[in-house]
Amino acid sequence: MAVLGSLFLLSMLDMKTLNLTRLDGLLVEPTRDLAQLELYLQAGSDHRDEENPYVQWFLQRTEIPLSIVTYQENLYWMDDPFGRRNLVLVMSLDQLLTNRGAAAPIQKAGTFFYILADQDEDLSADEQLRLEGSCRQLWTQHKVYNRFFLTRDGVWIYDPFKRRDSAFGRLVRYYGSETLDKLLFRDMAGYPLRIQMFKSVYTRPEFDKESGLLTRVTGVDFLVAQMLRERLNFTMLLQQPEENYFG
Repeated sequence: MAVLGSLFLLSMLDMKTLNLTRLDGLLVEPTRDLAQLELYLQAGSDHRDEENPYVQWFLQRTEIPLSIVTYQENLYWMDDPFGRRNLVLVMSLDQLLTNRGAAAPIQKAGTFFYILADQDEDLSADEQLRLEGSCRQLWTQHKVYNRFFLTRDGVWIYDPFKRRDSAFGRLVRYYGSETLDKLLFRDMAGYPLRIQMFKSVYTRPEFDKESGLLTRVTGVDFLVAQMLRERLNFTMLLQQPEENYFG
């Protein structure tokens, strides 16, 4: 019996290790170059966040400095509680969808991992659309994109350049291949970008004599902008330069 018990424990350990190994393929790349991480666990003995496989991965597999903090989901937060830090937050899907409190980053510099601990199944089609809508709101307001949503059956990200019908922005699966700054910005799928170019040695804006409106731009800077437009595949919307604008 003792031998059988030992074999059972070994098999369970192997399965646990295998699960964490599988998560390596999803989480190693987006955490590789991070200087630090802060792990936010839900306060209260009824949550048991430490047993979550994703939490276990961050506790056992990361080789970067990791700070552990407990918090309350509904607690009042200042407008920008996290600044430029990199965070792992365990929270409910309902809290995440609010775009408030701990679910409301406004800095583009940080990387955010949301562990949806209350999800017994993968995101339903309706939940995907709701999460997509909340992501679109954060992108529109603050251009926040570096967010990973860790569910029972995999990881989701928001791609601001993929279309949902005629609108930009779609929730898609993430397979761990690259960091999001490389994965998303390789092809912006015609996404419109407002570009303003001021007069300089390298840029020559030309204006209509009667209306004063911009008619075209020439010069080296404009050629570089054209090359970037072609390489990244975005739509360049030239803006009227501000008077006396430089730099």
